Amino acid sequence: MSGHCQPTAPARIVLPTPHSLTVTGIARLHGLGLVASAGMDGRIKVWEEQSGLLVSEIESEGFAPIAGVASDPSGSGRIAFSTLNVSEPPAAISGGQSTIRVVELSTGKAITQFQGQAGHLRFSTTGKWLRPSAHSLLSVWNARTGRLHVTLQVDAAWADFAGPDTIVYRRKDRVVLLDLNNGTTRAIATGRGTVFAVSRDGALVADIGDQELRIWKVDDGTAIVKRPLRSRPDFIYFSQDGSVVAAGN
Repeated sequence: MSGHCQPTAPARIVLPTPHSLTVTGIARLHGLGLVASAGMDGRIKVWEEQSGLLVSEIESEGFAPIAGVASDPSGSGRIAFSTLNVSEPPAAISGGQSTIRVVELSTGKAITQFQGQAGHLRFSTTGKWLRPSAHSLLSVWNARTGRLHVTLQVDAAWADFAGPDTIVYRRKDRVVLLDLNNGTTRAIATGRGTVFAVSRDGALVADIGDQELRIWKVDDGTAIVKRPLRSRPDFIYFSQDGSVVAAGN
């Protein structure tokens, strides 16, 4: 891995060269005014959010394809990205074996690294937990120590965090909330559904049913909103303050 970025120092402006292959992930670096993008070309590109200028790059070893990227929302200037192992074909970008690195952007050096599944990455709100997920397998790692905490069989790769220590995933006709500290679970009986999202404060879950948008209260599992849809979206997100839900294809 080579390259570095110094988010607190004046930006080193280089030509805004786009990725030469498919972009596999984008992550906003909270409080730094920067956005990181990852690609099959083996590069992490760091962009200035307002101007769109390319600030710096991080390259994977041998330019191995990068399957996903995430930023630590605690504002620590850390990112995580998963690089496909040499033996894996490009098609294994979701579910294949990869090396996952947590990197400090100010130095470009890896804090921790471990072997895990390739796929979408996401940090918990405090940056302690990191989850890669693909297909029906969900793993949660301690991002500070690089230790695997739990691996779960789930019905879909979509998973999210609710609060600092709770992972949320779908199992059959329920959305399940697992406390990573004590192992206890709670479930919201949503019925059949696909993708879902959790509000930043962990109080609400929005999911997509049979051409229907639904919003649930986490504390008691009651539905507070149900709205018909003309089609079934592929993704859904809450705004930062939880007042808006966006879904699309």
